[in-house]
Amino acid sequence: GVGTVVLSGLGVYVERFALSMFETGQLELGAWAAVMGAVAFGFSYLLATDQFGPRLRRLLGADADADGR
Repeated sequence: GVGTVVLSGLGVYVERFALSMFETGQLELGAWAAVMGAVAFGFSYLLATDQFGPRLRRLLGADADADGR
């Protein structure tokens, strides 16, 4: 979960940087930063769906078995 939050925060930071580069007229650097921000968001999504979600379901399932539900 922490990795997902960190990558999402990094993606937001880089996308804001990309926007500021576009506003100042540095289109190449802004485009590069926008792609890098999108990559960070993509990794965040993959980490959340491939790692965090299944582990959370396993943890909650184990707790439900221990409670007798």
